[in-house]
Amino acid sequence: MFERGSQIMKDFTREDVFAGVTVGVMAIPQSMAYAMLADLEPIYGLYTALLPPFIYALLGGSKQLHVGPVSMVSLLTATCIKKVEVHEPEMKAAVATLVALLAGIFQIGFGLTKLGSLVSFATLPIISGFTAGASVVVIVSQLQHIFGISVPSGVTTLHSFYNTVKYVLTTGFSPYSLVLGVLFLGMLWGAKHLSVKYPDYPALKAAGPLVVVCFGTAVTKGFELNQHGVAVIGAVPDGLPSMTSWGRVFEAAGDGPLQSIMNVVDSAFAISFISFMESIAVTKTLAVMHGYEVDANKELMALGTALISGSFFNGYGGAGAFSRSAVASSSGAKTQGAAMVAASIVGVTLLFLTPLFYYLPKGVLAAIVLHAVWGLIKVEDFWRNLELSKRDGALWMVAFLGTLYSVSFGLMFSVGISVCIVIKDTTVPIVERFGAVTLGNVTTYVPSHRVEAAREDPAVFIVGVTGMLHGGSVQALRAGFDRVRTAEEGKREGSGAYRVVIDMRAVPSMDTTALEAFVDLAKGLLPKHDAEGKHVVVLAGLQPDVLSIIESYLVLHEKRNIGNPAPFAIASTVPGAVFRASGQSSSVRSMSMV
Repeated sequence: MFERGSQIMKDFTREDVFAGVTVGVMAIPQSMAYAMLADLEPIYGLYTALLPPFIYALLGGSKQLHVGPVSMVSLLTATCIKKVEVHEPEMKAAVATLVALLAGIFQIGFGLTKLGSLVSFATLPIISGFTAGASVVVIVSQLQHIFGISVPSGVTTLHSFYNTVKYVLTTGFSPYSLVLGVLFLGMLWGAKHLSVKYPDYPALKAAGPLVVVCFGTAVTKGFELNQHGVAVIGAVPDGLPSMTSWGRVFEAAGDGPLQSIMNVVDSAFAISFISFMESIAVTKTLAVMHGYEVDANKELMALGTALISGSFFNGYGGAGAFSRSAVASSSGAKTQGAAMVAASIVGVTLLFLTPLFYYLPKGVLAAIVLHAVWGLIKVEDFWRNLELSKRDGALWMVAFLGTLYSVSFGLMFSVGISVCIVIKDTTVPIVERFGAVTLGNVTTYVPSHRVEAAREDPAVFIVGVTGMLHGGSVQALRAGFDRVRTAEEGKREGSGAYRVVIDMRAVPSMDTTALEAFVDLAKGLLPKHDAEGKHVVVLAGLQPDVLSIIESYLVLHEKRNIGNPAPFAIASTVPGAVFRASGQSSSVRSMSMV
């Protein structure tokens, strides 16, 4: 850590200062807004944006990533607080702190055990569907601040939306809040339009939230709009955060440490997953842009350590923020020092500037959140996935609808379905009849029922196997072999001798249980009149692990069955296997390589 700090100081540039100040200015209103989304006081967003960026900068691999409050993690935190059923602001903060601690521990554990690849179970359709659903949940939760009302959240997003609409129609709303909210949104979209139109000025993107905060505060104070239904955040504590009181944390989350942990562990796991998934996506994008590499497991440990450090100073869960990291990159950040400068800006704000936020309208923070998540709803992703694959389209919709019902449930349920699909795909091998397709001077072998141009060789029965072969897949393997054998016998009806080739290119592994079944099934493909063993089955394209177990089997077979032919010959390619099968004679009795 100290070596990293020294290296950062050595490589530190003026561009890092500019990028850090720009990101810091952007982080202040965003962090406060996301804290409100997490059902916390805005000050806890600033606490979360203080220490975690420093720690990640010292341990992480990305030079532009900015760690701090983000919308999805904030939403999951709010869901956890609602589940635990605490109502006092300090108790809510205590629950959020415990969740951040456990999420960081999960991430470090995943990193130490090299489980960074687990994120791959959250496929792109799941990520897109979850993000779209979570964005809708966020929008519904923030409508009350735009209308200047206070509405209890419902059991589901639909209930919350219904409660909001019912309150507006029956009780009314603050016209001042609504007008200001729409105005704030317009200003933010205008700033975004300018940043797109003038990409050489990245500060324009960061200036939007800051300008809205300053404008909203000035207008509210100048016209005393807080006396006319415009809700303001009120007094914000000044000074740096104090150490977390863990006794208060465990009192808030449950009756003692163990029960407290059990009450929030599922939310902590979901947050650790989403936090890393969002962070590694941003990190890899930035790494490609700037020409360096990152290690997923090291990133897990760096991010986990950052979350844990924040939890000891009243911070809640965070992640690598896409918008702030993108601004850091476009502002010319060259080292992790930019994130340290940004955190320093937050620290200065905590020490000297928090009294200025008293008249900051909650509608400003709601507008910042709404502006951030609106672009994350990409319905076109659903139609694209559905067009490419009905299964992926269904996964998108499951993640989307599940998230509307419950954010944590939507994520875990859709990922669980993805895991089940992977298990199914790996435990149900595919067995198919192959035929030859010739393109120019090249002949390849493909499933004949899928490719109309594929020609089946009457002299060689070619079968392709796809999937891992293990004890759990034996039943499906047997059913597949029986199906292709029965179909082949029906076609031939005793029309004469033929040879057998099995394409094993798509079989990455095989255990001994599957091997015993495979031997019998493979020999069962031979013509019935070959019961005396005049021919062998030729295996083609064996992967290293499969080749090793087949070779060991053949060695044992030769020792135990002296004078009897080996059941297999081996070829490195399918064309070579076809050639080998076509030319093999009854004298073949041992393993050979082609």
